[in-house]
Amino acid sequence: MTSLTVVKKTDHTFNVTFTLNSAVQDITGWTVFFTVKNSVAETDAQALISKTITTHSDPTAGATQITLSDSDTDITQGEYLYDIAYLDDSGNRKAIQPDKFIILGTVTRRSS
Repeated sequence: MTSLTVVKKTDHTFNVTFTLNSAVQDITGWTVFFTVKNSVAETDAQALISKTITTHSDPTAGATQITLSDSDTDITQGEYLYDIAYLDDSGNRKAIQPDKFIILGTVTRRSS
């Protein structure tokens, strides 16, 4: 995976495509989980951000979107860990290796 960087209190959408050996995977019927935590030792209940995606943007092309709202990203500026896991249509659960999730502070705070 790759590190993800977002600005605090902003909306953001990540486009994700699932592949295996460079071949796109049909993710019809899959449930995708996106989780951000302070450490891997924390429980899912302690997650700072937790998203469950069951509707995909183009499932036969392996494409889904992870959408974060401004309230999701309203966490302390800093570096966290995230991963993406999925439950496929056969009941197999897999997780992709965790990586950095970085929240940056905002420079501009005015809205008008």
